[in-house]
Amino acid sequence: MTATAMTNRKFAMGLLTGMVISLITNGIYLMQTSSTFYSGKVYKVNLPDLVKRHFSSNSSTFQTEVKLEYDSSTVSSTSSTSSTTSTTSTTPPPSTKVNDHDPEAQTTKIKAPKVENGTVELETIEELCRELSRGAAPTYPPLPTIEHHLPYHTVNHIAEDRRIAALLFQKVRVLCWVMTSPETLTSKALHTYVTWGHRCNKILYVSSNESSTFPAPVIGLEVAEGRGHLTAKTMQAFKYIYDNHYDEADWFMKADDDTFVVLENLRYFLADRDPKEPVYYGHHFSTFVKPNGYYSGGGGYVISKEALRRFGLKGATNESLCAKDSGAEDTEFGKCMQNLGVLTADSYDETGRSRFHAFHPEFIKEGVYPDWYIQIDTHDAKKGYGAISEYPISFHYMTPKDMYQYEFYFYHLKVYGITYQPLRLRIHEHYVNTSNTGS
Repeated sequence: MTATAMTNRKFAMGLLTGMVISLITNGIYLMQTSSTFYSGKVYKVNLPDLVKRHFSSNSSTFQTEVKLEYDSSTVSSTSSTSSTTSTTSTTPPPSTKVNDHDPEAQTTKIKAPKVENGTVELETIEELCRELSRGAAPTYPPLPTIEHHLPYHTVNHIAEDRRIAALLFQKVRVLCWVMTSPETLTSKALHTYVTWGHRCNKILYVSSNESSTFPAPVIGLEVAEGRGHLTAKTMQAFKYIYDNHYDEADWFMKADDDTFVVLENLRYFLADRDPKEPVYYGHHFSTFVKPNGYYSGGGGYVISKEALRRFGLKGATNESLCAKDSGAEDTEFGKCMQNLGVLTADSYDETGRSRFHAFHPEFIKEGVYPDWYIQIDTHDAKKGYGAISEYPISFHYMTPKDMYQYEFYFYHLKVYGITYQPLRLRIHEHYVNTSNTGS
């Protein structure tokens, strides 16, 4: 090969590498501008022909049409107590429905380790697995119900230990519901499902119209669209969830279709908190609702099972307690919770950094906040990376492109030789003494 040919080849490969890096770092988000990229439940990525040809001929790990595949290995764990003989199971046990209202509902209990102030401290991953597992841990994360085409989803994460995430998925059940609209269902809400939404134990999308082609349930409520009716949509959504899904989760997370949520960090945060307490969590605002304050709607908030019970039994049918449709959604819901005796509680980490965020990470880094936010934020609108918890739960004002970028950053980038498993997990005895199966 001549020197000129070698130079041209190096240039071409350098150009190709640059294109691939550019595609990955910019999210390679799904295109929704043409029906070419949307057909039933298959969503395609528009990639340059050069990249298509290169990977189709040189690699079996990337095609233009592939299913989203995670490592589907499960963990066979030993379930034991101090008074029983250890056994090992290679298959999950039969599902056992847990119904707080049904006296005939069956639950399986195990002997809990030492409990102090309602929580258990588990020192190691092995101890956690032993005390929480029922046979094999579930496949984690659960697979989306659509085919999706991002090259990094086919990568095997060698030596990745998902046992804690899998077991918390099984125990700390979170139902997510995403506020959306017919106009933004495929342009925005779809991308929440493909990135973070499928990691919820159950996810619902709430709109004014149903959809039979969307990959997750879309609930059509009889409510007008528009910012002036977000309160009605929120109140009706929680009433629908109380009526139809109360027994399917311990916690109930509300998010917008431009909210990004890290479910693993949410479950970690909730693990030592009791869902039977009347409480909810989020990014706290101090004005308008006195004395408790309220939580940002865009940053998402999560309410306990007891909070939902009180809302379903009293708030949903009493307009003097919970507004039917007026004012700002998050403010009115905060008033509703306060009237029902549901408390706001500390949602910050041990260093005072926020877990739930009402803005995009770049906004937080630069401190580019509107005046209204500076006036109402409880923690003086902190800025810089020091304002973001090491285990962040949510960010707001995220575009579809941002969704895929942060999905990639959180779940697919690694630093060799460093692992970040917590040495100790505090978990509430509620989760140790119940037999949730994760679904």
